[in-house]
Amino acid sequence: MDLPRISRPLVIKTLVVVSVLLLLLQYERLQNSWRAYRGAEGISRHQLASNATLGFGAILAVTPHSPPERVAWRKEGMQRAATFNELNIDYPRQPQWNQSDTDRLAANEKEEPKGNAALAWLGHLYTLQQATRYRTALVFEDDVDWDVSIRAQSIAVAEAIWGLTHAQRDDDAEGEAPDAPYGLDWDVLWLGHCGSSLPREDDEAAQITSFTDTTLPAVVKTTNPQLLDNPTYQRYVYRTGSPICSFAYGVTQEAANLIVERAATGEAVAFDVWLHFACERGELRCFAVNPELFHQHEMAGPHDSIINGVDSGTVVEARRTMNIRYSARCNADLGGSVDEPVTCSGEPA
Repeated sequence: MDLPRISRPLVIKTLVVVSVLLLLLQYERLQNSWRAYRGAEGISRHQLASNATLGFGAILAVTPHSPPERVAWRKEGMQRAATFNELNIDYPRQPQWNQSDTDRLAANEKEEPKGNAALAWLGHLYTLQQATRYRTALVFEDDVDWDVSIRAQSIAVAEAIWGLTHAQRDDDAEGEAPDAPYGLDWDVLWLGHCGSSLPREDDEAAQITSFTDTTLPAVVKTTNPQLLDNPTYQRYVYRTGSPICSFAYGVTQEAANLIVERAATGEAVAFDVWLHFACERGELRCFAVNPELFHQHEMAGPHDSIINGVDSGTVVEARRTMNIRYSARCNADLGGSVDEPVTCSGEPA
C-alpha cells in the first residue's frame, strides 16, 4: 500500500503554526503567573525592592583601579557584607587614570576639581556610564555600609518614593514598569549621605512623607532637630536640593546619561558638590531618605580618606558606621546574624 507523500511546504507551514501556538501558550502562562504574583496576598510591586539589587537594575560600586593597600579593607569589607545580605554588587573595573585625565576634567574657569577629588569624580562618571545600561541603578562608594535589615528598609522606602512621586498624577500608573518598585518619576535618590535638611514645617508645597522604622538607631548624628528627638523612630522621605556626600544614590537611565554629559566638565570641588547643586537648581528631581539608609564605614585608628588622606588629628576609637544600628560589615566580620545582630555604631546591642 502506497502512503501519500507530504509536501515539504506543508511540513514547514505546520511547524510554523505549531511553534506560534506554543509561543502564545507560553506567553499566556507567563502573563497568568505575573497576574497571580501581583494578586497574591501580601505581595506588591514595592516588595521587589527587597531583591538582591534592592529593586534597582543593578548595584554598581565605585572603587579605584589600584587603591592604596591601606584602604583595601573598603572593597573587601563590602564584598563580605554583600554576601551576608545576599546582595549582588558589580565592581566595574576603573581605567588607570592619569594626569591628562584629571587636567581635562579641571579645564574650566574654576580649575576644579583637583588631585584625588578629580580621581574620585572620574570614578563616579565611569560608573554612571555603566549605569546607563539599566533602567535604574544604585551607585555605591566602596566604603559604604548598611543595616542588616536593608531589604525590609528598602520596601518601606520604595512605598514612600512611589507615594510622593505619584501623588499628583491623574492616572493610577498601572501601565508603569512593574519591575520598578520606586517608580520612574525621579532622577536621583539620595539613599546615603552625610547631611540633608528636611523641608520647613511651614512649607505647604514640600513633598515629604514619613514612616515608622524601628530598625533606626536610638541616637542619630544629625543637625535636624526632628531626628535628634525622634521617639517614634520616624524615617523621612522628601524632595530635596540639599544633600551632601554621595555614599549611595539611585539614578534612572535618563538621569545617568544627563549627569555623565553635564558633569564631564568638572566645575566643582567634588562630584557630590556638583550633584548637590544640580539638585538645588532643579536640574535633577532629587529625593532623600533621612536618616539615611547607607553611611560610610570607618575603621579604628586615624581617619583615612582616599580623597583627603590620613587625618591623624581625628582618631576613631573603634570601627563604626554612624546612623546605622546593626552594621552589615560588622556582622559579616564578627559572626552576627540577621536574627541576632551585633552592633558597632556605639549603641549597645
